[in-house]
Amino acid sequence: MFKLQKVVLLSALLSFACLTSAWASTATELVETGVGLWYGKKPKEAIPYFNQAIEKDPKFTKAYLCRAGAYEALNNNTAAFQDYDKAVKVAPHYANSYELRGYLHYRLGHFKEAQTDLNQAQKWFKKVKDADSLKRVAFTQGLIVKRLATAKAKAEQLKQNP
Repeated sequence: MFKLQKVVLLSALLSFACLTSAWASTATELVETGVGLWYGKKPKEAIPYFNQAIEKDPKFTKAYLCRAGAYEALNNNTAAFQDYDKAVKVAPHYANSYELRGYLHYRLGHFKEAQTDLNQAQKWFKKVKDADSLKRVAFTQGLIVKRLATAKAKAEQLKQNP
């Protein structure tokens, strides 16, 4: 009987240790775990890790951005926009938040909103002299200009030939 009690106690302590070590994880560790799941094509399973990271550190911009990316992978664009908006609110000078939100706008055909966000990202990337990111943003801005010009030309053509 005493041996059984020891086994149960040991089992309970191990379970408690696992729970407390999960709770003791830092926000960064939780995001890293979530990113591993997300990249492993398991975005739904990643979201609880991002949630926990945000609970631990509500100002952890990367957690919002990663969760937004996971939501995008699940085609939940409303939740993705909400997280991009939170990331911008938490760190208004962080260019990647604007860039990623701008890309989502672009993919959804919201070209003016995309242009606004990408202009903001460009502004902050210039301040930190991030040439690679500036090139990436400029490329997408060029695509937007072409799309807007095409849409304008089509609208003009429809006015002339109804």
